[in-house]
Amino acid sequence: PVNYIRSVNPYLSIRDAQGKFVYDPDIDGYENAYIPFNSIEERQNTSYNIDNKALKAIANLSYQVLPSLLLRTEFGLQFDENRSERFADKESYNTRKLREGTRYYDAVAKKNKYFLPDGGTIQNDNRSIFQYNWKSFAQYNLTLNDKHDFEFMGGTELRRSKSDGIATKGFGYNPKT
Repeated sequence: PVNYIRSVNPYLSIRDAQGKFVYDPDIDGYENAYIPFNSIEERQNTSYNIDNKALKAIANLSYQVLPSLLLRTEFGLQFDENRSERFADKESYNTRKLREGTRYYDAVAKKNKYFLPDGGTIQNDNRSIFQYNWKSFAQYNLTLNDKHDFEFMGGTELRRSKSDGIATKGFGYNPKT
């Protein structure tokens, strides 16, 4: 709807005297086909819902075993979950334009037909990410003759990352059935 609003005629009435939507004649359709558009109808017949959850945490622990020996461990965790649903009903510019893009001429029936079924569209996206990172290391400092400083460090790191996602798109969708 936001993109459509930028090109809508601001002086056009929303409804006519009978209460039916008035469509903007200046909106681009698909190729040479006119596709009716009304901003209020579009808002009523489309929706976009999104739900995001995230957790990111890091913890560390240090232990000074000796004045010259330090042990340290760090643990990081990340969890993200994103869900969205986009819906456009049959009587929306979004669906009309998408359906018009599938129009073809049936020579036997001698009329235009569509690959997409009659009805709205619905799209669901679900994504989740889980990852962790665990580091452990030891650090040893050595000074010889108050002139030479040496630092020795060794450790390990473990990582895991898992990502799952599913996306679906339905055509001919009727929210009432």
